[in-house]
Formats: sequence, C-alpha cells, structure tokens
Amino acid sequence: MEPDTRGRILEASLKLFSEQGYASVTTRSIALEAKVNEVTIFRIFGQKKNLYREVFHTYSIQPSAELLLKDIEYDPESDLVRFGNVFTDLIISNSKIVTMSFNSINKEIQDIAENLKQQSVNFKEYLKPYFREMKERDLLIGDPEDLASAFTDILFGCALKRLKDKNTGGLRGQISLITKIFARGIRKDH
Repeated sequence: MEPDTRGRILEASLKLFSEQGYASVTTRSIALEAKVNEVTIFRIFGQKKNLYREVFHTYSIQPSAELLLKDIEYDPESDLVRFGNVFTDLIISNSKIVTMSFNSINKEIQDIAENLKQQSVNFKEYLKPYFREMKERDLLIGDPEDLASAFTDILFGCALKRLKDKNTGGLRGQISLITKIFARGIRKDH
C-alpha cells in the first residue's frame, strides 16, 4: 500500500461526507474519489462508520481555553471581538466536519454528534471565568453564566446557519458586528 493511500481515503471521505452526508456516501464512491480499490478501504478502516470516525478525529480542530483566553485586555468590546475571531477561525477550519454533522448523522455514530455539541458547551465553559472576572471588575451588567450562554448561542447560531446555507463568506465581519453589539449591550457604562 502506498503511504498516502490512507490520506487520500480520508480526504475523499471528508469531501463526500460533508457534501452528501453519511447515509448517502458509499464506500464505492469513496474508493472512486480516492482512486483506490474499495477492498482497501475495508482493509484499513474495517467499516464505513469507523472511517467516518477517523475522518472526524483526523480533521476536527477542538477549541481550547488557552487559545480563547490569551491576550485578554478586560475591555468587553475588544475581548469579545477577539473571541469571535477565534471562534470564526475554528468554525471555518472545521467547516467540512461541522457540515458532515448536518448531513444525517446515523444513530450508530451518535458519538460524533455529541462531540460537536460538546464543543459549544466547552466554548461556553471557557468564557464563564472571563465574564465572572468582568462582573467582579464592575464592567458589565447581567449574570456571567447567562452572558456566556447567550454569547455562545449567538455565535454558534450565526455560524451554523451560514454553514448550513453553504455561505461562510463574510462570516468574520458578521461575527465581529454581532460581538460589538453584544459587548456594548452588556457594558455597565453603556
């Protein structure tokens, strides 16, 4: 087997799963796209759902608290715009992976759907200490937990709609605008 055969299969699978969904993609169509024999897919991955999981784990980029919370200035507008930019970069980097989840994830691979949901939960959890600190500094109004939830829901809602519509152009600008409006609305001095 060529060293890049596994990579070609994974890339072809990512492309097809994100375009057509798990149920619609066959191992035969993956083999044709990757220019390999279908038996090679089964020899390397066993079954299609194992291949799907491998695609997810290979290409998924997870948010981290370190990435999100570095360079905090404790200025709601600049910090939230930066958080929004980090978020946008993650969504765009993961666009095919997220799109895969839209396209009929089978119950057999529910762990992938749960992993994607957990990313939203993690993002919110990473933001809670920031909002708590801002509240302690008397810089914002509202409950820090509610603010972290609302901010996360707004960002994910906007990004997921854009991905579902297959229109990520202008996402960064839209997220930036949304974060500025949100930040101005929660500032104590607004």
